[in-house]
Amino acid sequence: MVAQGNISLVIDQGGVKNEGIFIPGNSTVYFDGGPATAISGTQPITFYNATFRGTGNKLNSGNASVINTLAVEGTTVLDADGATNDKPFTILSSDSITGRVDILTTGNIIGNITVERFINTGNGVGEHAKSWQFLATPTNGQTYFQAWQESGLTPAGYGTWISGTGIGFDATTVLPSIKYYNATGVNWTAVTNTGNPLQNSLGYMLFVRGDRTVTTFNGAPNNTNMRSKGVLFTALNPPSSVAVAANQFQTFGNPYASRIVFNKVYLASTGINDVFYAWDPKLNGTYNFGGYQTISGVAGYIPTAGNGTDYYPAGVPSPNIESGQAVFVQGNITGGNVNFNENCKVSGSRLVNRGNENFPQG
Repeated sequence: MVAQGNISLVIDQGGVKNEGIFIPGNSTVYFDGGPATAISGTQPITFYNATFRGTGNKLNSGNASVINTLAVEGTTVLDADGATNDKPFTILSSDSITGRVDILTTGNIIGNITVERFINTGNGVGEHAKSWQFLATPTNGQTYFQAWQESGLTPAGYGTWISGTGIGFDATTVLPSIKYYNATGVNWTAVTNTGNPLQNSLGYMLFVRGDRTVTTFNGAPNNTNMRSKGVLFTALNPPSSVAVAANQFQTFGNPYASRIVFNKVYLASTGINDVFYAWDPKLNGTYNFGGYQTISGVAGYIPTAGNGTDYYPAGVPSPNIESGQAVFVQGNITGGNVNFNENCKVSGSRLVNRGNENFPQG
C-alpha cells in the first residue's frame, strides 16, 4: 500500500494487518473505536503519523514505528509492546526528522517503546567529526550496556563504542567517554558501571565516534542512532523534578520523547532563571569544538553567544529543547526545582545534540 500525500486513513473498531509493504507518505492513520488489536502482521509497518482514539486498550501485536507524531487521545490506552510484552514499537529519528509523542491528557501509553536519537557524525557535507554529545534519556528500563552499547553487538547505524574505567566498558581508558554533571563538585562525574540503569534526569555527556563498528581513534566516523527501550514518561508516569541550588548551574535532560519549549518548563519550575544554555557545535569556541548559546527569555529566546550559526541562527528565537537533548540552567537567589508536564511538549524537531566538557560560566 502506498499513501501518497497528506491523506488520512480512519480505521474504526479494527486494525491494520501488514503482510506486505506500507509506504506512509505524509499520511495519518487513525485507530478509532473500542479495544482492538490495532497492529499485526508478519511485516514491519512504519507510520508517518499514528493516532489512537476512542476507548479501551489498543494492542500492537506487530512491528511498528512512527516517523513524525504518535498521539493517543480519548480514554484509549496504547499497549505498545502487546499482550506478550515483546512486540517492538519505535519512535524513529533521522537527519531530517525526529519522531515525537504528542501531549497526553486522558489517553496513555503502556509497555516498552524504543526511542531513537540520530547523531550526525561523519565526514560528509553537514556532518561533524567524532564529538561529545549532550544527551537526555526519555525511557526507563535498560542499562547503558543494553541501550547505547547495543548489548555488545555491532548493528550498523546504532550505538557507539563506550570506554572508561570500571565494569562493562568496550575498552578501558583513564578518561571516560560517558559522564554526568555533578553540581556539588562543579565537575563531570564518570560512569563506572555500564550494567547500571541508563535513565538519568540530569542527562549525559557521551563521546560518540560513530556507530559500534567504529572502534579505533582513527577510524572513520559515521552516522549513528543512540536508542533506548523502556517505559515512557507520561501524565500518569511523570518525570521527576531536578533540584537546582541557589545561584548554581545544573543540567537536566528533556524527559519526553518530544521537543519541549523552555518557557513552559520555566513557568512550571521554581527557583530558576528564565534562561538556558544549549551546546552549539557550529560555534568556534576556545578549542574549535563549539560553545554554549545563552538563550534567555529576556532576549526573546534569541541566542546571544555573539554570532549565529546553522543550528542557532542570529536574530531567530530558539526557545525549544529537542527530544534527546540536555541543557544547563541556573538557580536564582533561592534555588528550586526544574519541573515538567505534558503541556511543555511542542511539535517539530531539528538536530542540535553535541557537547563538550566545559560548563557555562554565566
